Amino acid sequence: MIDPILVWNIRGVGTSKGRLKTLISKWRPKIVALLEHFQNIDVAKRLGRGLRFDNFISNEAEGGKIWIFGDSIIEARLVRMGRQFISLKVGEGAEIFLLTIIYAKFTMVEPRSLWDALSFQTLDSEPCIFVGDFNIIQNDSERRRGGLIEMNSKGNMFSWCNGQYGLAHSWARLDHALMNASFLSIFSNAICSYLPRSTSDHAPMMIELKKDPCPYGPSPFHFQQMWVDHHNFLDCVRQAWSIRVDGTAIQKLVIKLKQTKVALQAWNRRVFRYTLERISTLENQSEELELQSQLNWDANLDNDLQMDNADLAMSPHQEEICLRQMAKIKWATEGDQNTKFFHVCLALKRSKRVLSMRSNDAVFESPESIYQGAVDYFSSFLQGEPTSEHPNLDGLIDPVISDEDNASLLCAPSLEEVYTALLSIPVNSAPGPDGFGSGFYKSCWEVVKNDLWKVMLEFFDSKSLPKFFTASFLVLIPKVDSPTGFDKFRPISLCSIPQVVINKIHQMMSSFFWGELNGKDKKKWVAWKHMGKPVAEGSIGVRLLHEVQTALHMRFA
Repeated sequence: MIDPILVWNIRGVGTSKGRLKTLISKWRPKIVALLEHFQNIDVAKRLGRGLRFDNFISNEAEGGKIWIFGDSIIEARLVRMGRQFISLKVGEGAEIFLLTIIYAKFTMVEPRSLWDALSFQTLDSEPCIFVGDFNIIQNDSERRRGGLIEMNSKGNMFSWCNGQYGLAHSWARLDHALMNASFLSIFSNAICSYLPRSTSDHAPMMIELKKDPCPYGPSPFHFQQMWVDHHNFLDCVRQAWSIRVDGTAIQKLVIKLKQTKVALQAWNRRVFRYTLERISTLENQSEELELQSQLNWDANLDNDLQMDNADLAMSPHQEEICLRQMAKIKWATEGDQNTKFFHVCLALKRSKRVLSMRSNDAVFESPESIYQGAVDYFSSFLQGEPTSEHPNLDGLIDPVISDEDNASLLCAPSLEEVYTALLSIPVNSAPGPDGFGSGFYKSCWEVVKNDLWKVMLEFFDSKSLPKFFTASFLVLIPKVDSPTGFDKFRPISLCSIPQVVINKIHQMMSSFFWGELNGKDKKKWVAWKHMGKPVAEGSIGVRLLHEVQTALHMRFA
C-alpha cells in the first residue's frame, strides 16, 4: 500500500504553514504537492528541510506554481513537466503508477493546451492519476478524454469557497482526483478525502490508496462457467453424481450437489489453480517439452506438447469467461478478448463497496458492524407480523376455466417443461447458497435431469419444501449511488436453481385459457398482467385482481 498523498492549493505558504505542519503530522504523507505557494525556491527548500522531506521538484522554470516534496523512502522519478503540471513515476513492483499534479489556468485556451499535453499519458495502458486544481471542468467530456474516471471521495461536497457572506457566498468543486481504468484496476479502493478548509479557500486533498477491507467472512462456493469447456469436466461430475443415496428426491439432490461441490473444488485446485499461475505453468511446461522434443523426438513427448499447447490456447478464453461471470456483464460477442474490459468492470464494482453506514444516529465503519447493523435493521420489519388482512374475493369471481383445462393446470410438469423453465434462467445469474447456477444444470443436463425432475414431481405432489431446501441469500441492492443509510437499499433473495425452476413453472401455469369460439382457440394463453393492459394496446383493459383487492380493502377498512 502506498502512503497518503497530500495535494493542496495552499494560496500562500506564509498563512498556511501551521495548518500544513498539522496535516503532515496527522496523516504522515510521503508526497506533498503545494499549489499557488506565492514564494521563491529558497523558501521552498527551507520548508522542505523543516518538514523533513529529502526531495523537492518545482516547475517554476516553466513558469508554473507547483511544489512537490517527497520522502526518500518512496520511489518517485520525474517524467515530464510543463507550465500547468508535473508528472512523476511513483511506487515500486506491481504498484507503479504515473502521478500528475495539476494547477490549471482559468482561461479558456490554456486548459485545452493542458489536456493536449497530457493526452500521451491517458492513451497509454499504464496506471495514471491526475490530482490538483483544475480551476474548471466545463463538462464530462473533458473528464472522459483518455477514459478518465472521478475517484471516490468523502468529506465536503465542494472544494472551494470564495469566502464571501450573504448572497455573494458561493462554492464550487475545482479540485479533482481523476484516474484511468488501469489505475482503478490496481487501486480499486482509492479514495480522495476533502479535508476542512481554514487558511486557504481550497480544501486540502488527501489521496489514500487503501487495502481492500473485503471480503468479510468465508467465501462461499461458486460454480465457475469456465470449467464447462474442459474435456474432463463432465467425467468429474458424472463420477461425483453416481453415488448411491437414500431418502426423498429433495434429500438425494442436496446430497449429490454437496458431493459434486467437493469433487469440483478438488478438481479445480488440481487442474486450474489460479488462472494466471496456471498460464505461467503451462508456458514453462510447453517450453521444456519443446526443448526435449528438439533434442530427442518422441511420440509421447509430442502428444504431451500438443495437449499443453491446446490447454494454453484455451486458458485466456477461460479467464475471460471467469471474469465475465464475476463482473455479471451480458456480453453479446463471443470469442473476443475482453479481459481488460471485465477487469475494469470488476474494479468499478469493488470501488462502490460500502465502507461506512449510518442508521438511527449510529455510524458503522467496520465490515462486522455494517453487517450486524444491516441484520438488525431489516429484521425489524421483515420478521414483523402483518397489520391487516385483505378480504377474500374468491366468491365474487365466476369460474371461466373448464374442468379439462383445470386438470391440465394441476398436473405435474413434464421433463420438457422443467427444461424450458431452466433455459429461461440466464447462465450468469447469481446462484443461491449451494453455489450452483443455471450454467451447471444446463451443461450437465443429461447427468442431473432425472434427479431435478423428481424434485419437481415431489414438490407438486406434496405442495411443500423442507426448510433446509428453501434457504436463500439476502442481498441488499442500493437504490441510489453512494448510499449512506440502510433505508437506501432494497433486499432481494437469491434462491437455489431448483427453487427458481419451480417459480418459473408457476409463472407458466399462472396463465389461463381465455374462452373458445366454435371449437377454436379464441385467445392464446395470457397472464393477468397482460389482460390488465389498455384496450389501445390490444388487451381488454381489466383491473388486476390484486389492485382490485387492495382498493376494496382501502375503501372498506
